[in-house]
Amino acid sequence: MDYLLYFFSEITRKISNYILKAVVYILFGRFEIDGVNHICVYRTANIGDMIVAVPAMREIRAHFPHAKITVLTDPGKLSRIGIKDVLANQGLYEDVVDYSEYKDGGKWTAKTLKNFIKGERRKKYDCFIQLPYARVSLWANLKHIFYAKIIGAKKATGFYMNTVECFPQAQVKFRKYTNQAESLFENLPWKPKGKPEFGFVFSDEIKENVYNKLPVFCDRDSQPILAVSFFGKKGPKLYPISNFCVLIKKWIKEFGGTVVLMGGKDQFDAAEEIRRHFEVDHVINAAGMFSIQESMFMLKKSNLLLSVDTGTAHMAAAVDTWLIEIFSAYNYPGLWVAYGDKVEVIRHDLKCSPCLKDSCVYDDEYAPCMRAIAVDEVWTKMKEIGLKIIKEEKN
Repeated sequence: MDYLLYFFSEITRKISNYILKAVVYILFGRFEIDGVNHICVYRTANIGDMIVAVPAMREIRAHFPHAKITVLTDPGKLSRIGIKDVLANQGLYEDVVDYSEYKDGGKWTAKTLKNFIKGERRKKYDCFIQLPYARVSLWANLKHIFYAKIIGAKKATGFYMNTVECFPQAQVKFRKYTNQAESLFENLPWKPKGKPEFGFVFSDEIKENVYNKLPVFCDRDSQPILAVSFFGKKGPKLYPISNFCVLIKKWIKEFGGTVVLMGGKDQFDAAEEIRRHFEVDHVINAAGMFSIQESMFMLKKSNLLLSVDTGTAHMAAAVDTWLIEIFSAYNYPGLWVAYGDKVEVIRHDLKCSPCLKDSCVYDDEYAPCMRAIAVDEVWTKMKEIGLKIIKEEKN
């Protein structure tokens, strides 16, 4: 029975993708890469959403080195941190259009929409490239196709569905999901060669700011630095704070060094509750202390990040720092796993997984799939990586 449900979901997804291909072909014809001088890259973005799109954006830049690239984006409901905070000075674009700034009180009106479209048409895009969200629907794809046509783009690509949200429990038994960084990269129409690369660079100012705010990063001894990101914006992603405290205690006892608690300004108080369990010299509350790029450089200088599924995890993977990702089972397995060679994922699937819900149906502070991840299981992985780090430091 499960296979029949999976088969139905796959047929639905493939039919949807055929529809999208047909509509794009009717409106734009075949996609060709010649004569492209101005590109609109569409990507809605919270922190993690934008970071996983970087390899694809870097490939677009490499493929069209002389074209002007404008990124059309919206930071989304969960965060007002946008592309400029994440990708400034990375050489991936020339202009950013945040369409949320054109709305009236967060909503489109006939007047604001008309003015926005007029402004976009004046830019004369040769090409519109969508870097789709992992669970984008058929309807959303169609809206974006017609939007590309309305603003006068001559060519358009990137309209497809990775998932359909029917019978998810049956799907996961028979399908393997590709993480977003690889999926966005591999689905570019010219089929890039090689592996996705992030290639983040940091200015001297960013480095100096981190060293000034936390001198521990410039006065490091041989003891590893552990960064901890404990807060996820969706309830099912949360892991018990008491478990984090136990893991931090074990780390300090085993390896010493410094533990840095990460998060935004709104997580400062929660991080302070954790910090109070430890001596000041061992645990630092850095919530709200850094900009996004400063946080990424801080992670680059750290040895390991222990994190739930959040943007911080993608930041660590993007700068090639060891990452242990404590993963909720509310979403499709593998779809939002951080991409990198130093990523370790701990996830427990239950009968209800994936539920695809932003809040757990059991209405508990912590979802059962997160409670199922034992402290000892996480610590075993932390200790294993910690010993690797010490060995690497000595060499």
